[in-house]
Amino acid sequence: MTVKIITDSTSYIPEHIRKELDIRVLSLYVSFPDESIKETDIRNEWYFSLS
Repeated sequence: MTVKIITDSTSYIPEHIRKELDIRVLSLYVSFPDESIKETDIRNEWYFSLS
């Protein structure tokens, strides 16, 4: 039986560990009134400028 590890993008597992353990990452989306954006495409500076 094959087992795969899947996590969401907010886990922030370092890339070298993801590669070593063959971990798959699923992106979450952040919803705003006018759009939804992949969590991995949002930069902290932009997000915090919204407030």
